[in-house]
Amino acid sequence: FGVPHKIVADNASNFSSHELTEFCYGFGITLAHSSDYYPQGNGQAESSNKNLVTIIRKL
Repeated sequence: FGVPHKIVADNASNFSSHELTEFCYGFGITLAHSSDYYPQGNGQAESSNKNLVTIIRKL
């Protein structure tokens, strides 16, 4: 699968840290955040997480 081109995350502090930003920059990953106070905007991140969990379980 390789390195992702984009990561969509919510605005939790662990997803907006300087360390994660630098990590993503180092690998050429775009880090995007969902909208504040708009739960529907987090649906894309949650959907991706569901797909990842399914793939990991199959391994």
